[in-house]
Amino acid sequence: MNPFTVGLVQFGVDQAKERNLEKIRKLMSSKRDAELIVLPEYVNFNLEHLSPEEAFQLADSLDGAFMTSLQEMAKTHKVYLVGALLTKSPYPPKVYNTAFLIRPDGHLLATYRKIHLYDAYHYKESEYVMPGNEKPRVIDIGKTKVVLSICFDLRFPELYRTAALEGAELFLTPAAWYSGPM
Repeated sequence: MNPFTVGLVQFGVDQAKERNLEKIRKLMSSKRDAELIVLPEYVNFNLEHLSPEEAFQLADSLDGAFMTSLQEMAKTHKVYLVGALLTKSPYPPKVYNTAFLIRPDGHLLATYRKIHLYDAYHYKESEYVMPGNEKPRVIDIGKTKVVLSICFDLRFPELYRTAALEGAELFLTPAAWYSGPM
């Protein structure tokens, strides 16, 4: 792996998608030296206090306005951009929790749908989210080989062991950590 600079953009995501995009724009502008920027999980909106039906209505498509805005930001800043957003599934009211990797030219290079859903401590992600069914693939971005995963996937080391055996050098794992018990 060749050295390169990673920028982390952390902020409280809320239900206002335009406000979340503005936060991303502002925070990305402070990461001037970054070659790769990682955004949080649920970057388009926060599921808190929403019904599954409301979440489905707010969910985006990978060719929708929210993703297009992220692609423009990656292109403007000439960076790889990683995050995870809630996307519509063909199984309403369930959505997918989808990680993405955008190239510096704005092209959507890869996606991964979260496999391991967080059903613990009185929270049931599975009430909202349909699990993915494909393991993440190793992606060569020139300076290193990366793999996308999302938050709770961290609790399943076989996913990472397999990816490492396939040549992964860096794991990109957008996460949303909420306050509360444990």
